[in-house]
Amino acid sequence: MGGFITTAARLARSNIRPLLLPAPGEKPSAAKEFYDIVGTLFSTAILNYAASPFMLLTASNSFTAWSRLGYYGHIIIGGGLVFFYAGGTKYFGHLQRERGIVMSSKSTANGGASRSGQGTPVSEETFTLPPSLDNVIPPS
Repeated sequence: MGGFITTAARLARSNIRPLLLPAPGEKPSAAKEFYDIVGTLFSTAILNYAASPFMLLTASNSFTAWSRLGYYGHIIIGGGLVFFYAGGTKYFGHLQRERGIVMSSKSTANGGASRSGQGTPVSEETFTLPPSLDNVIPPS
């Protein structure tokens, strides 16, 4: 179940989130704040749903709990996967290209900022390692 949850979350993040990100220097829109709140609520609900077997410790109790919850976690995750793999990814990709959000791989490969939601580029010049533990706490 964890793999399916991760896949659905990544698909949602890479397809929906870029459409809601503000341009640099702009304030986040109400739609972005709504997306953040709904995402937090879904994450909490799915995490609690998926973790219940680890608290109940038997398969029969787990299936009983899931049935009493209406299998909502399986429905949400399964529905999301079906949506994205049945054409949702293509649809959101079209919307992103229409709005000029997806940058070419050449512009993001050299450390340029991207609104694609795929990650945060880190320049080699600004990246520093944290101090070693020996420098923070000297050996006694």
